[in-house]
Amino acid sequence: MRIFCLIIILCVFFENLSALNLQGIPNAYDGSIPSANSMAMGDTGVTVFDAQSIFYYNSAILAYHTGLAIQSSFSCLGKDDSHINNLYNPSGFGLTTFCLVRNDVSISWNRLVNNNVLVNISDNDYAKIQNSINSLSLSFGKKSYFGYSTGFSLSYLYGTVGKTTFDALNNSNASIYNGNGFSCDLSFLFPLQNNLNFGLNFKNLIGLMFWQNDKTEYVPFTIMSGLGYTYRDLFLCFDWHKYCYRFGNLDKDKFHFGLEQCMFKNIFLRLGTITLTNFDKRNLSFTYGAGINIKNYQVSLSCKQENVHSEKFLKYMVTFRDLF
Repeated sequence: MRIFCLIIILCVFFENLSALNLQGIPNAYDGSIPSANSMAMGDTGVTVFDAQSIFYYNSAILAYHTGLAIQSSFSCLGKDDSHINNLYNPSGFGLTTFCLVRNDVSISWNRLVNNNVLVNISDNDYAKIQNSINSLSLSFGKKSYFGYSTGFSLSYLYGTVGKTTFDALNNSNASIYNGNGFSCDLSFLFPLQNNLNFGLNFKNLIGLMFWQNDKTEYVPFTIMSGLGYTYRDLFLCFDWHKYCYRFGNLDKDKFHFGLEQCMFKNIFLRLGTITLTNFDKRNLSFTYGAGINIKNYQVSLSCKQENVHSEKFLKYMVTFRDLF
């Protein structure tokens, strides 16, 4: 345990070193919500037993998965306002995740960011940043003799960043960078009681992105923890996510609440909300969705309503799952 704590301290120390802010937006490595199930329940997932989605939230849940499953998710925005919406929703449009799970091991592809962002440099100067960063992850989970499970995820990162600056005379200067890197996550799931679980995920515990011209970037470190409670066909969950950004003015702590009600054994109704630590109602985000199981297939739909800087917009996601 002492060695484990030492590793955590060292990793957090290295994560807070000064890094090149090449990606242009603070949350470029946050990743997309892995499934419509999670989005509809307030972007929760640290204790949600959804093994096809946990490569992002908690790979320790893989320890409880058996069989073969395939899942893919697609998302889109109801209103496109690149300089605001995509700043808070880095996943962009189209295919966002694809995951293959075999027992306690998963291979997944995740679109971390794919968008255009406008940044004001001064009153007359601005920049347009084009981001495209993806990850390919290998995750697994194992049960311990002490009753809890441990998960580990190793990801290969790759992408490109293009930046074009414009001055008051509309002169432009463009540059494009290619990059490759890696990151790893360490996760835990602790059954506290028969119906109560506690989850913990150290995301990007170690993460580096190597850009052209020897420019290196430290991938932001994130802590995710949560509680999940099951009562008959009702599931309640609460997540706390802490994002360790080193620049930008994004909020670094968020609370996530979600619930799921199972009806007729194959229909699921889901609701959720996301709030900042000050519980300001102007920044509340509401989520809702539904899912249906038909034999070995499951289809889930979700919608997230957000209010960012007085700009309201909707984000939609659909997830398809096939259990073999």
